[in-house]
Amino acid sequence: MANYFLKYCEINLKRMVEFRLNFLFDIITMFLVNLLFYGSILYLAYSNNGFGEFSFNDIIMSVTIMQLAFIVGIGFFRGMDTLQSSIITGEFDKILVRPINSYFHILISEVNLKIIGEIVSLIILLFLNNPINIPFILVFGIFSAVIFNLSLLLFQCIPFFTDMNNEIDFFDLVLGFSNYPPSIFNSFMKFLGFFIFPGLMISFGPIMILKNPSFAYVYFGFIAILITAFVIVFNLGLKRYRSAGY
Repeated sequence: MANYFLKYCEINLKRMVEFRLNFLFDIITMFLVNLLFYGSILYLAYSNNGFGEFSFNDIIMSVTIMQLAFIVGIGFFRGMDTLQSSIITGEFDKILVRPINSYFHILISEVNLKIIGEIVSLIILLFLNNPINIPFILVFGIFSAVIFNLSLLLFQCIPFFTDMNNEIDFFDLVLGFSNYPPSIFNSFMKFLGFFIFPGLMISFGPIMILKNPSFAYVYFGFIAILITAFVIVFNLGLKRYRSAGY
């Protein structure tokens, strides 16, 4: 699969740098948007000494983990974001005829190299953290990337099971929850943010493990459930796929 991934990287890079100015502009824009967005969150957290039970340092860690999860889970494996469209239009046929596993082909078929702007933001966020926390952030950033990727892929599988002519944007729902601490939500919204649109699990799940180690059972149990659910749903979806022409 590594050879396919590198080949797709090469293809996507050639396509993007064909319009070099646009490519450079997109990278700079991503960085500036992140600078404004994370800057405002961290400023508010610093001004208020954190949010609820989460200190300023907790907030820095959470946004860094979320940024890493976004880069790994979505940026380098952007193909999962096109699954819904490919099922609706019948473009999924092209995935099925490739000589590699369909799931892996979905992941690597689109590589968004504009993610470079996001990587610069991540490096700055890492420098803002206490160096002793960096290993924790890197490890849980990868675990949270799995949650980010598989939760969105599960939603992307919906067209396998129902006739749809238009895509539904679940990305913003998940990302929206990840930007705010759990303490501002009521019990119902916390449930949605942790287990249905798991943005809270992505960004604040690891922080809650630091505060209460027993939460690790919830965090890793949720990952295990996600993996199992995706394997079942995706394979059932493959059997129900009807090609183009809903």
